[in-house]
Amino acid sequence: MRTGFTLVELMVIVALLGVAVSWGIPSLQALTAGLRLQAAAHDTYALLQHARYQAMLDQQPRFVLWQGSAEQWCVAISLQPDCDCRREQCAMADGYFRLVSEAYPGVLLQRAVFAQGAYTRFDGQRGLAQAHAGSVTYQTLTAALTPSELRVVVSTLGRVRLCQLGEFSAHATC
Repeated sequence: MRTGFTLVELMVIVALLGVAVSWGIPSLQALTAGLRLQAAAHDTYALLQHARYQAMLDQQPRFVLWQGSAEQWCVAISLQPDCDCRREQCAMADGYFRLVSEAYPGVLLQRAVFAQGAYTRFDGQRGLAQAHAGSVTYQTLTAALTPSELRVVVSTLGRVRLCQLGEFSAHATC
């Protein structure tokens, strides 16, 4: 009596495994793209919250700037509204805070729309963003080429929230 598998049986198993893996790769790619999008939005949320906190702590305004193109973007906390985070370090007195697109492959900066341009400002008294409210939208394309978008919104009261466009995560709808 023989034990083991024949060559034909092994070839059938390998073929079935190949089909199963090929079906799973697109969903894994979509999951990875969605996680990168969420990471960019959550890191932006945390950066905005930190800028607001720092403004109130030091009683000095803080600017959060968005610059670059859809594929090559950066976000930074600065003491000045005209700092270019792509070319120079937008340094705060207590450190250097910046997000760059290279850390989030496949995440596009869809738009940064604020009342005074591509930046928001938190005042040093109460952390308000009066006359500087707005939102920034990040986007990624899934394997099915359907866009997934997350928006980070700053209100005039300086409150920061996340919302989604479409139905891809557990965030509130914009």
